Amino acid sequence: MINMPEQSTESMYRKLDTTFTHDGFSYKQLSRTGNVAIYEQSKTYMKMPIYEVVVIRQMRGRTSGLFKIVPHEKYPSNEEWGKYGWTLPTLEGAKEKMEELIEAHRNR
Repeated sequence: MINMPEQSTESMYRKLDTTFTHDGFSYKQLSRTGNVAIYEQSKTYMKMPIYEVVVIRQMRGRTSGLFKIVPHEKYPSNEEWGKYGWTLPTLEGAKEKMEELIEAHRNR
């Protein structure tokens, strides 16, 4: 079972964008319940999009050298894939994975 962070009621965390680009891919949030979301991933040469189900985590603010990092929500990194993020070929599969994660969180 994965350890899912509690959804904070504090509004001080900068929300994760619902659309963004990364490494040439475009991402669009299709659904979000608490800290679990489905993002559609596409690229111009792809015939069909693929889907990423992610557990969005909240990161505390801190100061790093001269930079201040504000509290923010975080998309899983490549190293966290399989623990906080999953890639699925169909939207139906992504919805099933999302429901599995939400249900596991309810039952813990």
